[in-house]
Amino acid sequence: MYFLTRGLQLIAIFLVAAVSVTAQLGQQASKTPAAIVKESEFGLALILSADGESINLGSGFFIQDGTAVVTNFHVIQGAKRVLVKTGNGKFLDADAVYAFDEKKDLAILKVISSDVRAVKLGDSDKVAIGSSIVVIGNPEGLEKSVTNGLISGLRTVEDQKLFQISAPISHGSSGGPVFDDKGEVIGVVVAFLKDGQNLNFAIPINSVSAMWANRKETSLSGLPRSIDPPSTTAAAPTALEGSWAATFADSLSAGQLSFILIQDGASIRGTYTSSMGGGGTITGTVTNNKFSFELLQNMKDCVGKFMGSADFRSNSMAGTYSGTDCQGIHSNGSFSMTKGVVPMQPPPSAPAAASAPQPIIQYGSPSELKGVKKVFIYGAEPDVRNNMLKQFSKHAELQVVGDMATADIVLIFGASTFSMGTYTNVWTDSYGNAHGTTVPRYGITGEGSAVKFVPPNILRVVWQFSATRTSAFQRRPSTNFVRDFVNAWEKANK
Repeated sequence: MYFLTRGLQLIAIFLVAAVSVTAQLGQQASKTPAAIVKESEFGLALILSADGESINLGSGFFIQDGTAVVTNFHVIQGAKRVLVKTGNGKFLDADAVYAFDEKKDLAILKVISSDVRAVKLGDSDKVAIGSSIVVIGNPEGLEKSVTNGLISGLRTVEDQKLFQISAPISHGSSGGPVFDDKGEVIGVVVAFLKDGQNLNFAIPINSVSAMWANRKETSLSGLPRSIDPPSTTAAAPTALEGSWAATFADSLSAGQLSFILIQDGASIRGTYTSSMGGGGTITGTVTNNKFSFELLQNMKDCVGKFMGSADFRSNSMAGTYSGTDCQGIHSNGSFSMTKGVVPMQPPPSAPAAASAPQPIIQYGSPSELKGVKKVFIYGAEPDVRNNMLKQFSKHAELQVVGDMATADIVLIFGASTFSMGTYTNVWTDSYGNAHGTTVPRYGITGEGSAVKFVPPNILRVVWQFSATRTSAFQRRPSTNFVRDFVNAWEKANK
């Protein structure tokens, strides 16, 4: 199981005193990252742009009357179709821009009037180096991911002023808002240096305000393109376009996926995220209500390729698939999909595949661990698996087997790291000169479950686990996972 990094950072220690003094002077009190997210989440946007050959993901935010969405120009450059997903899950078409600046890499999309609440814009000219910030974006399509940090510096790149920020960002965060500690947007995420740790940049928000003041509406087709593709007429949206939720099961794994699909005639492109962490892309065609696809799994250290097809029925589809990844050959795969944002149970009307019945996910209780003697560890990274094997070696009454088919229970575990901000060590040398060293700090969150297979097609989750490690003095989440599972097993078998 793989999890993408997402989390919150702490304000550096040496700034706490300054914030306290500011509050005493009667300035507006600082807000926590959680408060900023809650206040602004319905003003956030996920941007999807399609150029006929690929789909591009980005972030954005609503300003003014809710018909204007700020993002990076490179997110939409060359796009024939742009969709904006609002913070409350609605999809809006953007076929024009109010304004754009290719050199500054900024664009303000125009959408139909919506019920979103626009974010508050601040004054980037008043931002001081060392100020605390919160960044919200959609890295790899993981919506509303939150990080925080500091304004590390003010840089000039090709005559353009940029904020250097310490908050971690990833692909898909481009165009996202940078909030100050008052909850006002003071910058737009624009780029990061892949080889530089926490070396990220944002465009000051006053550039957006200036663009809005001098706006001139332009159609998508009228925007400059790096390479002009052949002119084609995009097909009207069909029923396959939008958010889809899927449940799946095969010879090695089972879980849930969330898809976002864009349709151009018979061509389908999209992205997905998995309940087990990670994600990837999907491409395919639809002919006579038959959806044939290729799914590429882009998880680090576990790339994969899957082929399949499904019968399309209004707002649901069901089908079969097979493929390979780092776990091995996935055979006898079956799945069902339903339109929606949250993964759902397979619809009762979905037709069963001839070669494999549709899986049904149920939830039981830890008492069903009674009689379990053999366990199979699925999907854990090598070092995590080795630690789990070490812990299980202390419990001879439970045997870890290498074949899922011979196991009484399947254990699924994964861990993700998240940022806890930076730690700054400040000292004074013998000459009275002040020095400081800032290093990143991280925590680990582990999640897992115990799953029973009940023939012919029921996957029954009987026990679940979640734990977070924020200190080196705490035990690893995988150690706690085994400990808590054994405790639950012992209680069930008394």
